Amino acid sequence: MHIAVSPSHKVNVIEVTNFPQQNTTDYHLIRKGGLIFAAVLFCVGIAIIFSKKLRCGRNQSAK
Repeated sequence: MHIAVSPSHKVNVIEVTNFPQQNTTDYHLIRKGGLIFAAVLFCVGIAIIFSKKLRCGRNQSAK
């Protein structure tokens, strides 16, 4: 909100403007990014689980 003051030091409201919000959030982009991040973490987790199972299987067969 912008309020202008006249030179005679009396407060006169000359113009009151509402500026558009500066922090507009793109929720669609955040949601899409979150889903991609979750999918990548899921795939990394599955890869870690399978790599441990395969490694344990190799160690047991070598004994």
